[in-house]
Amino acid sequence: MPWCDEVDIPSSWGIEIFERKNVRNDYPLAALWEMGVTDLRIPISDILDARVSNRLKELMALGHRFTVVMFGLPNEERCAALADHADGIKAIEVVALFNQWPEFAASLKELRQGSDFEIFLHAVRPEVEGWTTHHGMHADLIDEVDWVLDQTDLTDAVDGFVFGIRRDMSPVDGYAAVRRCLSGTTYKALLHVPCVDMAWVAQSNHEFAEKEELARVAEATLLARANHDLSVVIDNFVELDRGYCSCQGLVDRLYNPKDGSRVVTSLNTLLPQRLRNLTSHEINGGRVLSAESNDGMVLLISSNRSPVSSEFSDHFPDGIADRQGTLVDLVSGTEMPTTLREVIAKRAGEEAPQLPALLLLND
Repeated sequence: MPWCDEVDIPSSWGIEIFERKNVRNDYPLAALWEMGVTDLRIPISDILDARVSNRLKELMALGHRFTVVMFGLPNEERCAALADHADGIKAIEVVALFNQWPEFAASLKELRQGSDFEIFLHAVRPEVEGWTTHHGMHADLIDEVDWVLDQTDLTDAVDGFVFGIRRDMSPVDGYAAVRRCLSGTTYKALLHVPCVDMAWVAQSNHEFAEKEELARVAEATLLARANHDLSVVIDNFVELDRGYCSCQGLVDRLYNPKDGSRVVTSLNTLLPQRLRNLTSHEINGGRVLSAESNDGMVLLISSNRSPVSSEFSDHFPDGIADRQGTLVDLVSGTEMPTTLREVIAKRAGEEAPQLPALLLLND
């Protein structure tokens, strides 16, 4: 995303006309601020560019933190740039082929010992032609995971690994699978959650695909809020349009809000800062994610990906099902008093997919 571009704007008769008028396009940054997003993922080239580097330092002073991505080991120039921006760097991702990881261990161990940021290895597979949904490790590829965990030299060299959550798995279920893979180790996961996909213009189920994307955005946002030590990357930020197919994105190409950004904005505004005991429930009428806070409970309700037979009463006791709460439409922001039982009953009778909504239950 060109988030720090400068452009030359036309001069009108009302201003001095003898010099070019260069302005910085801060619409991308304004869109991120509106959503409440302060942790950003950037390429190493941003901190190597003097102009962008100065802007980064200004944003770091305002509380922004960055994950820096690079292909291969950092050389002397890159290490110097990382050290110069160390106060605002949260982590780095080192992208490499699996067979390069063992030879990187010694250099990464030295870098880790002299740095405060975390280091994650990010697997890339050239045979997949660069599709981001295939970047990183995947919890279902057991042979790869076992091979990585057998590389004892990596234990002191890195903090963890980038895991991709494919579109056929929900973010919460995907993270649960990743945790099972890393159980018994000290490694951490950095999650890459692709929430958008190429949608063909003539696709008959376009409405369902769009609402499914919004549900993934909402679930990934809730997952990050419930796990403060977990970094979740939502991809992609800006919509893409090739004419014959499009990629929705959270904002449009002029960085105006779309439904995806509205979902993130709503959740970052409504969710308590501390959540615990995040659990998922697949029931007839919707997928429900529940989490507890000091003031009560929040429930994220979205459509099922596939039909389920599990009944509502098997998951929620009457004390939760019939407790009066506030249902918030995460796109429009409209609120209405209701109960979880009423919401699920209504959604069970709908044939079309529904937008994700948040039910707030206060003690």
